[in-house]
Amino acid sequence: KRLMRENPNIKFTNSEIYSMQEMCGFEILTRGSS
Repeated sequence: KRLMRENPNIKFTNSEIYSMQEMCGFEILTRGSS
C-alpha cells in the first residue's frame, strides 16, 4: 500500500510487487544493502 500511495500514477500488479520483494532479498544477501 505504501508503494502505491507514494507512486499513485504507477499501477503495480501483485506479481510485480512479489518480484520486487524477491529481488530485494537477493540484493541484501549479495551487496549487504538494498
